[in-house]
Amino acid sequence: PYSNIAAYMRKKSSGKGALFIKNRDGYRLTRNAKQDIASKINDVIISTPTNDLIPRSIVLDTRDYIEEVAHQMCCCYDRGLYDACLVMMRKLLATLIIECFERHGASADIKENNQFYFLSDLISKYIDSSYWNASINLQNNIGKIKTYGDLSAHNRRFIAKKDHIDKIRAEAGQVIQEIILTTNYTV
Repeated sequence: PYSNIAAYMRKKSSGKGALFIKNRDGYRLTRNAKQDIASKINDVIISTPTNDLIPRSIVLDTRDYIEEVAHQMCCCYDRGLYDACLVMMRKLLATLIIECFERHGASADIKENNQFYFLSDLISKYIDSSYWNASINLQNNIGKIKTYGDLSAHNRRFIAKKDHIDKIRAEAGQVIQEIILTTNYTV
């Protein structure tokens, strides 16, 4: 902290880089100082997610919106926003399943009245699809992701904790990776 505030304000109220304007009531901020402060407190901090939830490399080179949902999901985990993380994980899962069916030209299999099915039906259609073979790991674990995502999205008395996510973290990464590989974005 500056020890002589009066001297600091007097010094910073003249010259090219002045922060203050002296008037009869005291000091006021200059327009540039106000704008500088305003831009600093209104800036959105773009954070880089870690690989603590899932390896980010899993979603690279898919679609921008898939990478963005995964980015938000991982940032939520990193910042302790566990309900938000699980909701984003649920959204990612639904998006990936729809993408996979579309990629294989089978989107009609997961629609009714031109609307996509709810996630529970998407999951069962994905598991039962004749276009690919869903692994036993996926079949055993995809429901866990949906359950926690549903609780976070729809149950007002459920508050997700880190332990909830950590219980399914490895399985979630495997499920997400399998659906991405089945979609085959490299072709």
